[in-house]
Amino acid sequence: MAKQRRASSEGGVSRRKDGSWMVRYTVQTPSGRKRKVIYAKSQAEARRKLTEAFADRDRGITVEKHLARWLEDSVRGSVKATTCQSYASLVRLHVCPTLGSTKLSALTPVHVQTLYRRKLDEGLAPKSVKYIHTTPHRALRQATRWGLVPRNAAAEANPPRVRTPEMSPLSPAQARTLFAAAEGNRLEALYVLAVGTGMRQGRIHGAWVGGRGPRCEDGAGEEDPHAREGWAPPH
Repeated sequence: MAKQRRASSEGGVSRRKDGSWMVRYTVQTPSGRKRKVIYAKSQAEARRKLTEAFADRDRGITVEKHLARWLEDSVRGSVKATTCQSYASLVRLHVCPTLGSTKLSALTPVHVQTLYRRKLDEGLAPKSVKYIHTTPHRALRQATRWGLVPRNAAAEANPPRVRTPEMSPLSPAQARTLFAAAEGNRLEALYVLAVGTGMRQGRIHGAWVGGRGPRCEDGAGEEDPHAREGWAPPH
């Protein structure tokens, strides 16, 4: 058999020993990816049948099948394994139970909005629902790139707003109590820096590491192990 000529990563045509042509392509089934085979008399006929097979397959594809293909063909290998597993969990636990049976071509922003509303009603925090939103949004963006749908339905839905809690700075009395408790502690200067400047934890951590921690009696820099491992002021 001659070397197979790939029409895409999911299918192709090849010539058989008897002169006929063979079409191979994959479909997504509940049990996984399956290979389909069609035969043709000429290369032109084989390519036409391959195009028709792709069209027939994609016309009836559900959201669940597209998500499975997206995870396998687009996500796996392009991100860390833990990230891929996280996407797969979100698909299985949250997206598919609500949207999985919907035809991909019929999916609308209303369907996606219903997913968000249902998750909020189940008690999930807005931040968690917004995290779920990234999965259909990216999967449908890939669907538009593959030409399966004309628009990204998730891009036109509105995920819940995540409200950042307001900061509650220490009162002067609370600050004095903290300084008194930290007096003589090797991290005393760090607490004074945090309260006096209002710097974020990451900035203070950087300044602490850059300054090599507290100074030793001989003047040499000593890196503080708390700075290396990350620290948090006592509550």
